[in-house]
Amino acid sequence: MRRIGSAGLSRVDGNVYWVGTHFWLRASYEGGYGAEVYRLMTTFAVKEQGATRVTANATDLRRMAALKKAGFKLVSTFPTSHAKRRRGYGIWRFAWEPKRW
Repeated sequence: MRRIGSAGLSRVDGNVYWVGTHFWLRASYEGGYGAEVYRLMTTFAVKEQGATRVTANATDLRRMAALKKAGFKLVSTFPTSHAKRRRGYGIWRFAWEPKRW
């Protein structure tokens, strides 16, 4: 077994939680580990902690792809003029909410 990164979950406000990951190996996100970790953290937050919304931030394309693959939706960007930039300065904010029937 080899450690390739870390993940965290923290309460933001009420039933809103934030998840974050950090991988040391560049290929970890591309190999599908990023999306899998986000899915597991979201499932834990919803089932064990009672989360109604889970948020996350992305600053690069690999993390953004992992979040989208895990079912997160883009909520906002900062600054807004950098929403379509592929590299460099900018923060994409994502959120996951359970489906409403």
